[in-house]
Amino acid sequence: MSWDLQRLLKIVKDTTICYRKGEEHIVRKTDNVIVEEHWNMSHMDDVNNEMEKVDVHFMIIGVNRKKAEQYKDDLYKILKDYPDNGNPLQEGPSYIHMGAVVDSQEIAFRLFALGEVLGFWKVLTPASMGMKGPEANQLAGMGFVYISEFKSE
Repeated sequence: MSWDLQRLLKIVKDTTICYRKGEEHIVRKTDNVIVEEHWNMSHMDDVNNEMEKVDVHFMIIGVNRKKAEQYKDDLYKILKDYPDNGNPLQEGPSYIHMGAVVDSQEIAFRLFALGEVLGFWKVLTPASMGMKGPEANQLAGMGFVYISEFKSE
């Protein structure tokens, strides 16, 4: 199987869902800029028992392991042909790079979580490195949410 973005998107959408961590509407001031965030998704407390939670810093991704296992071999074959564009999957791309490859940072986060549940890699975030607060948020915004090496063998 070669790189098949449409098939990958179908698998990700069929096995994962995004949940917000905090309030649905947030207004904050950063320097002289007022930032409004609208998180149009269910809260992480609403994750049902069929879903495993994976923290990707900005949100929680619920992964349905039962469904994911059904796609594991197919997804593995697709990922083996990941177009590296200078940052191979084996080197653990960030959500920014992966988002450019799959045309969406949300899909990148969902794929990160799906791959972790299936044992393809670990999701690395500022929190997993012991960082919290504004510095962690700043690092995450610069791309410091990524995956460990793809276990391709």
